[in-house]
Amino acid sequence: MYHCDLSIGLGGLLPEVRDVLTKVAPLEKFHHHYVILKGAADLNRENLNICIFDETFSMSLRTLKKLSAAGTRCILCTLAPAKVAAEVLDCLQDIWVKPLVPALLQFYVQRLQQQVKEEKEHWLCRNYLDTTINMVPDLIWYKDVRGAHLKVNDAFCKLVGKPREDIQGRGHYYVWGLTKEQYEQGEYVCLDTEETVLRKKKVCQFDEKVLSGKNLRDLLTYKAPIFAEDGSVMGTVGVAHDVTQEHKYQKQILDMARTDDLTGLANRRYFYSYLGRHRGKKRLTVLYCDLDCFKELNDRCGHQAGDEALITVGRLLRRNFPHALVARVGGDEFLVAFIGSYSMESIMKKVELVQMRLRRVFDERTKFDGLSMSAGLAATDEPSASLDSLIHQSDMALYEAKRTGKGQCRIYTGNK
Repeated sequence: MYHCDLSIGLGGLLPEVRDVLTKVAPLEKFHHHYVILKGAADLNRENLNICIFDETFSMSLRTLKKLSAAGTRCILCTLAPAKVAAEVLDCLQDIWVKPLVPALLQFYVQRLQQQVKEEKEHWLCRNYLDTTINMVPDLIWYKDVRGAHLKVNDAFCKLVGKPREDIQGRGHYYVWGLTKEQYEQGEYVCLDTEETVLRKKKVCQFDEKVLSGKNLRDLLTYKAPIFAEDGSVMGTVGVAHDVTQEHKYQKQILDMARTDDLTGLANRRYFYSYLGRHRGKKRLTVLYCDLDCFKELNDRCGHQAGDEALITVGRLLRRNFPHALVARVGGDEFLVAFIGSYSMESIMKKVELVQMRLRRVFDERTKFDGLSMSAGLAATDEPSASLDSLIHQSDMALYEAKRTGKGQCRIYTGNK
């Protein structure tokens, strides 16, 4: 993946020392380019990765500091390492003690090569990691056991709205802009899940909520412990997929599957499904409604006028029966289900109120002339009674309301 070309400066070294150094074979992926330094002036003309110089080589402390600051690995060859000044030691990567016999030189060079190789491999691994975690859209972070963020990716920085240098080393409350009280009073579970991972010492999956700006985000999170050499847990790594939009899409799809597009009421499928799950052994009352002369309205004024009438009916039914399940189950047919001990008299009064308000709306618009709503009611206290039979009974009561003058509401009594 990489190739490293090392520029190595040799200053003030004996010819036999230079000869040994230049004959050492480079490691795989490395190439050595040697520069013989005749004086300090040469240092200003060369861009050196390594500078190996003898104590007899004329180099000022200022020049040495400049080289070290530029990233050059400086190595001093000396007979008296104990006499090297502290400010010089600060600039050195290593000291080679003279006399530099061939075997010792070979050892020094091999150690130097290995150090440079390990640094290069470390840089490569870090580059691999940074490139990988920053290209993915998911949040990635590393924490120590105290909860301080050690490393985060670009997606993490973007979601929390903070630069990387402002995140690293900081804890959860600061990073997400929360107080401890806000965290405890909110829906968040992030810190709890961290403790779970540390305790279980295995990969865990969680559904979490975090506050981004003023909005809650839903995260599907995977967290794993990071183990030290002795087997103890020294931190955690987390990967989180932001599923906020996916949850919105799922809700939209679910709403589309169970609601009527025109009125926003429940559809027939959801009406049956809901009652199947929530009816239990309670009393069940069903109101069946439809519009009188609805076909004539469509034929006379078009389907847009018909849709307007249906939306009006749906809105009034939902407003007047807020605790019931209201559904549009056909063209102009509506069902309202009441679970529990609702009296027929109270429901009848509400139905008559809806009919009265509809008449007012319809009377205000010429195109709705002749339009009204008929309704039928049926109820059962028998849990085993089928929903279809109850709907059929309410339909029979509806038919009776139409037969006796339309715009009426009748209760099913069982009489033929």
